[in-house]
This record gives sequence, C-alpha cells and structure tokens, in this order.
Amino acid sequence: DNLAKETELKRLKEEITSKVTAVSVLKSHCDNLIHQYNKLSEVFVPDNIRVCLKQAADDSYEKSEKIAEDFLNKKIDVERFLTSYIECRKLGQARRTKEEKLAHQLNELKRAGY
Repeated sequence: DNLAKETELKRLKEEITSKVTAVSVLKSHCDNLIHQYNKLSEVFVPDNIRVCLKQAADDSYEKSEKIAEDFLNKKIDVERFLTSYIECRKLGQARRTKEEKLAHQLNELKRAGY
C-alpha cells in the first residue's frame, strides 16, 4: 500500500515540478511583454509626441534653410529649389501647427486637473 502511494506521490511531485516550470516560463514571457509595453507607452506619452513634433518641425526648417543656401550658391536650379523648398516649409509648418495644437490641448488638460 505504501509502495503504491509512493509511486503516486512521485508522479504528483513530477507533475508539480512540470507545472512550476511552465508557470516560470509564462511569468518570464509576461515580464517581457510588460517591459515592451512600458517602453512603447513612454514613446506615446503626449509630451514626448509634442517634443518629437517640435524637433521634426525644427529639422524641416533647417533643411529648408540648407536648400535656400544651396540655391543662393547656385548648387541647385530654380525649379528644384521651388519644389523642394516649398515642400519642406509646408511640412515644417504642418508639424509646427500640430505641435502647437497638442501643446495647447495638454495645457488645457493640466489646467482641468488631468
């Protein structure tokens, strides 16, 4: 009778060990997913988006100034200057407008206590 119980006990012990291992693997996977989520949530924080928009707008304006400089130094022709300069300025202005709008919305939320 004890021998039968010992065999059953051994089987149950192995089953528990197997389940503990499976839980450990799942916990590790869950921890990795939480880490990924936290990294992504930092990227999409509204203040970070605003900063990125501002940087992108600044970059567009710098690029347009470089295009204007190249035109003045006769490195590019009028047609290429007009198309690339106007496109660059439009992009920069669109980004600047979005950044300002987001900043305004964030300020309103802060004032409202969010």
